Order: sequence, then structure tokens, then C-alpha cells
Amino acid sequence: MSGGSTQLKGVTPNIMLPDIYAFIDRGERELEYPMPWDEISKASYSEFANINYDKLAKNSASRMKKNEQFKAVEERSKEFKSRKDESIVNLKLEKFRAEQNIGEIKIKNTKRSKKTLRILVQIRLKKIFLN
Repeated sequence: MSGGSTQLKGVTPNIMLPDIYAFIDRGERELEYPMPWDEISKASYSEFANINYDKLAKNSASRMKKNEQFKAVEERSKEFKSRKDESIVNLKLEKFRAEQNIGEIKIKNTKRSKKTLRILVQIRLKKIFLN
């Protein structure tokens, strides 16, 4: 709607939520030959006048700082980044498998956290927009 393409920059949301891949470089911009960013004329549209986006973002950030599930997702995100950047692999089979099992357990816990977050976000959005 703004006229800018999503290549290289992606879509910037009004409310940022923790993302398990937040610290990992991904997307088209990481490819060898990404398409250049481009822009066309802005679309004609009107925004919702009754939504205070700044207040909404501020309140959301405040809730996320207090919420253990949001903290867990951010922690896992940092952990995934660390594991991705790790270039040393244990050559002792038992230790390697143990490290892999720990990683799998953390991934399962993260999936549970993401599902819980989705439910919490849906409930909160319903409260915001239905009040």
C-alpha cells in the first residue's frame, strides 16, 4: 500500500512480536543475487482513525517485557542464532547425540511457547477490537 516492495526490506508490522528466527539472517536479501528494492506510487487508502498505533505498540511492548512466554521465545531465538553460528561439532558420538537431544527438547518447548503466544495474541486482539 505504501508503494515499496517487500524485497530486501520485508514488511514492517505496527506491533513487533518475538520471533524465533529474529537473530538469524534469512530471506531474499541473504541470497546471492536478490532483486533490488523498488517502489511504485502509493495506493490510495484511508487508515483506521480510531486506533492509536503508538499507544498500542507501547502497551504491547510493556506486556511482552512482563510475559514469560515472550521472554522464552526471545531466549530461544538467541540460542538458535548461537547454534547456527557454532562451527564446532563434538566428535564423540554419545556427546554429539546428547547435544542434539537437548536441542530437540528446546525446539519442542519453543513450539509449545509459539502456540501459546498465538492464542494469547488472538485473545488480546479480540479484547482490543471488541471493546
